[in-house]
Amino acid sequence: MNKNLSLNFFLKKDFYNFIFTSLLITSAGALILAYIAQYIFGYEPCVLCLYQRIAFYLVIFLSLVYFIIKKTKMKINIQFYKFIFIICILALALNAGLAMYHSLVEMKVVKAFGGCSAENSMLVGDIEQLREILKNSQAKKCDQPELFILGLSMANWNFLFCLTLVGFYGFIISYNKKYIIK
Repeated sequence: MNKNLSLNFFLKKDFYNFIFTSLLITSAGALILAYIAQYIFGYEPCVLCLYQRIAFYLVIFLSLVYFIIKKTKMKINIQFYKFIFIICILALALNAGLAMYHSLVEMKVVKAFGGCSAENSMLVGDIEQLREILKNSQAKKCDQPELFILGLSMANWNFLFCLTLVGFYGFIISYNKKYIIK
């Protein structure tokens, strides 16, 4: 194997460019797929689905901050880059946790928080109250997934995706400690 193509060579060349480019591409890709499912195929997201998107927006924002700072050639301490990288990884880890919770809600292992499950409709006293609730209700139920790909819901896929990213960046950190931990 050519040593110039090794992971070590590539990452040492410009470590943070690689990190923030990959974070930007993966997060934007996840959001693009979510919006395709929503706007092209008509799968409405529930509240938990929308919360899971926040982490991807944060990662995109922080990645763009890195590139803007780099483009303007501001003198920034390397600790700042480390800090925003760690925030990105924590956002992805929290997203994996939220996606796991969402998956458990879908499987009816745990109950969803208030306003997210079909159980709230059982609090209706009369038919007029039910009509009013249905008329004003626009959110999809978190415990009723509509889209399955290879037998997994979008929440399941998001959990696996974020867990894989956290594992990948954990490997990158351990492989390149001198760039992260000093």
